Amino acid sequence: MTSSNREYAPLDPSLARLIRGPIAADHKYSRGVLGMVVGSAGYPGAALLVASAALRTGIGMARLVSVDAVAELLLAARPEVVRGSVADRCDAWVLGCGVAVDPASAEASWIAAVSGAAHEVGVPMVIDAGALQLVETADFGPHAILTPHHGEAVRLLARYDVVATAADLEGDSIGAAQQLANLTGSVVVLKGSRTVVAAPGDVFWRNHEAPAGLASAGTGDVLAGIIGALAAAGYSHSRANGDAPTVDPFEVARLGVWLHSQAAFELSTEGTYLAGDLVERMRSLIGRLAQ
Repeated sequence: MTSSNREYAPLDPSLARLIRGPIAADHKYSRGVLGMVVGSAGYPGAALLVASAALRTGIGMARLVSVDAVAELLLAARPEVVRGSVADRCDAWVLGCGVAVDPASAEASWIAAVSGAAHEVGVPMVIDAGALQLVETADFGPHAILTPHHGEAVRLLARYDVVATAADLEGDSIGAAQQLANLTGSVVVLKGSRTVVAAPGDVFWRNHEAPAGLASAGTGDVLAGIIGALAAAGYSHSRANGDAPTVDPFEVARLGVWLHSQAAFELSTEGTYLAGDLVERMRSLIGRLAQ
C-alpha cells in the first residue's frame, strides 16, 4: 500500500483484493487475455495506449484486431502484443478507442461481431469512444462497462430518445450516469474531473477530484486499457477456480478509475505528464498494491 502522503484518495480495501500479482502456477492464459478492437488509420496511437496500459496492469496477453497500419505501428512498439481475430477466445474485450463512427468500416464490423458474441456468453466488454455508437443497444447489458465523456454521453442518451446537453450532464453527473446505467443495463463510467461510476438500480460511486493533468489526449485510452485488464484478469481467475467465470463490472470500473487517478496524482507531484507516462507509472503502482 502506498503511504498516506502519496495517496490522492484512500483505496477501498474491498477493491484491493482485485489486484493480483503473478504466482508460480501462472501462465500467460491464466493471467487473463484481453482482446482489443481499437485504433484506426486516423488514430493509431489509441491502440498503443490501450495495449500498453493493459499489459502494465498485469494481464498475460493482449490480442489486437485492427487494420494493418495500426497493427504494424503497435507491434513495432509493443512486440508482446499478439495480432488476433474476432473469433479468438478472450477473457474480456476493449472496443472502440480511436475508432471513428463509420458503420461501413472494417472496425464497425469487427465491433459488431465481438459485441454480439461477448454479450451472448457474458464476457466482459469495455465500450468506449466510437463503439458507444457502433454497438447495438441490445448488446449492452450487465457484462458491459461503458466509458463515455460528457459529449459521448449526450450522443448515447440520444440513442434512447433522451435530449440533453453536455452542460446538463456537467450540472448533474450523478443523475446522468445513473440514467445511462438504467437505460443500457450496463455499468457506466461517466468521465470528468470527478468521474462517476453507476450501475443499474441507482447504484453509484463518485470519484474524488482527479488531477487536472488528466485532461489531455490519450488518457481515456489508458483508462480503458486498465479497466479491460482488470476485467480480463478477474474473469480468468474465476474460471481457474472452477467457478462460473464472472466479474463484478461495478467493482472493476471503480478500481480502474482509482488506479488511473492515483497514477496521475503521483506523476503530478513531479511535473507535467502525458498519457504514456501514466502507462509506465502503472508498473510500480501495481507492484506496490498486488496481493
